[in-house]
Amino acid sequence: MLGEMEEVVLLTVASLSEAYSKQIADEISNHFNRKLNISSVQIAIIRLLKKEYLTYHMSPVEHKRGGKSKRIFYLTKKGRKSIQLFMDKKLILYNNGREIGTL
Repeated sequence: MLGEMEEVVLLTVASLSEAYSKQIADEISNHFNRKLNISSVQIAIIRLLKKEYLTYHMSPVEHKRGGKSKRIFYLTKKGRKSIQLFMDKKLILYNNGREIGTL
């Protein structure tokens, strides 16, 4: 089962063409309208890498970054399947709540 931050990070990576840590954190902050500590995003990324839901490649060296490259994250097949399964289950629960009138 995914934690909330892991789920949000996976969905954010899926929505970006190039997803690197700061960009993921900024995107989440914008959508949820709150300041987000980048370390919480990085912890979620590490967990998702260990679960093999994410993978990455290194970007070309950028001179404006002092010759450093970025880790660009993207979903694995397992990550895409996990998101789909999780969203399907959430939708079922949501629809059940609407049907019985609690939502």
